[in-house]
Amino acid sequence: MAKRYGHYSQVLKDEINKRDKIIADKNAKIDRFSKFLNSSKFNSGDELDRYINTSDVQDWLELIKGVGCE
Repeated sequence: MAKRYGHYSQVLKDEINKRDKIIADKNAKIDRFSKFLNSSKFNSGDELDRYINTSDVQDWLELIKGVGCE
């Protein structure tokens, strides 16, 4: 019986680790985007147009859509 509970404990730890990694990835994406918004590049319309199509912005937009959905 103790062996079975040990298995469940490991499964729970694995799920918590997966969740923590997802949260860390999302926080890193938010940090990259906020650094861009605070940079001088944001003041240039040309730079903004180029940046909008990068994967960081697309990731950030996906992140916004997913807030509260998990």
